[in-house]
Amino acid sequence: MPIRNEAARAEIVRAVVRWANSAKMTTLEKDHFARDLAKTLRIDYDELVENRLLQIMSPDEVSAAAKAGVQIELHTHRHRTPRDGDLFQREIRDNRARILEYTGRDPVHFCYPSGDYSQEFLPWLRDLNVKSATTCELGLAKQASEPLLLPRLLDAMNVADADFESWLLGMRT
Repeated sequence: MPIRNEAARAEIVRAVVRWANSAKMTTLEKDHFARDLAKTLRIDYDELVENRLLQIMSPDEVSAAAKAGVQIELHTHRHRTPRDGDLFQREIRDNRARILEYTGRDPVHFCYPSGDYSQEFLPWLRDLNVKSATTCELGLAKQASEPLLLPRLLDAMNVADADFESWLLGMRT
C-alpha cells in the first residue's frame, strides 16, 4: 500500500484496525502484532513503549490533565464500537464512570474510535445524553451538521495554511 502522504497512511492504519477487530484479537495479541509489524518496518518498538508513545493515559495523568484545564471527553472504554446496543452503551457508561472518577466532571462529548460510526449509534448516544460526536470524516462542522456525526480536521493532516483559512472562512467544504 502507498504510504507517501498522510491520507494514505491513515487509510493503512484504518485497514489494520479493521483487520485486527475482525480477527477479534485480544489486547495481548494486538501488542504482539504491533511488535512484529514494528520489527518488519525496522521501528524500535521498545523505544516507543519506553517513551510512552501511542499509549493511553494513566488515571493520574488524566486527573492531572483535567486539573490543568484539559477537558476530558468520551470514547469507548475498550476502544471498540459494538453493533449491539447494550454493549455499545456499556462502553460509554464505563468510560463515563472512569472519566467522572478521575476528573470530577461528567463528559457529554464523544469521539468514535478509529472513526467507526453508524447511524444506529445515534439513538443510543442520545439515550446516554451525549451532546456531540466526532467522526474521522475530513471537514469542519457547519450549522446544519448532525451533532452526533461531526466531521473534524486532524491536526496531523499537513493542511496548507490557505486551505485551513478557506475552511475557517466557509469558502471550502
